[in-house]
Amino acid sequence: MALDLLYGSLSRIQVPYRRHLWLYHAQDTAGSQCQPFREARFLPRLNAHFGQRYTVSATEALSEFQTAQLNQRAARHQLERVVDLQAGKGQPWDLVDRFSATAEFKLPLVVVRPECAGILRDLPMDEAKLPPASHSISPYFMENSDPEKYIKKGFAGHVPYGFQRFGDSSKKLTNSALCDFSSNYRRRQSTEWAPVNVVKPDPPMSINPTEIYHKHVGMLPNYAGHVPGCVFRFGKTYGNDTRDAKRWLRGDFTS
Repeated sequence: MALDLLYGSLSRIQVPYRRHLWLYHAQDTAGSQCQPFREARFLPRLNAHFGQRYTVSATEALSEFQTAQLNQRAARHQLERVVDLQAGKGQPWDLVDRFSATAEFKLPLVVVRPECAGILRDLPMDEAKLPPASHSISPYFMENSDPEKYIKKGFAGHVPYGFQRFGDSSKKLTNSALCDFSSNYRRRQSTEWAPVNVVKPDPPMSINPTEIYHKHVGMLPNYAGHVPGCVFRFGKTYGNDTRDAKRWLRGDFTS
């Protein structure tokens, strides 16, 4: 059954059987418009059609789906017929059936040597062990020889040392940039950021921690306590003036 669609430059399309037309109601074959109703079920092959009305796309999709189903059914019937002919259950109709009945390989295929069927399954073979997964290691701190040391496409973050590289693929460019970053990071970690080694012991403390007025060290500027004789002296900074502050108590009134 064929339906002439007289809209646009469409040619004749083979319409599926009536029992499959649950998508629309065809009024006649003289070019009348098909009135579709909204159907929420799945329509096979509809996603492959675009640029046409929904009715035309649905008709073509159903036609292609039905044609594919008929081809698969015909191929299955042909295979069953070849099996029956080779088994002697029927008579060949044409030359193709005669060649199929006298073919070298018979259907269904059988195992020629059943004793060798389990060799591939039972024979042990040494395989290389897979390396353990390293999903928790950042590519910034992987070894330079690691093949996974690169940044995946789509990463929108900063790539260190990547601004001066161009003309390479993303994988090669990011791998080179990360290798330079790791080398520079480890070099600075071992030189600039390494802990300072003590060459000689610290000198003995000349300041008693429990003493307030030290003899050789002045007071801090934010000290709010009493300093003997401080209100009668001037011309020096607070740190120099408060050095050996107890001299005022000893009778030394020099500034």
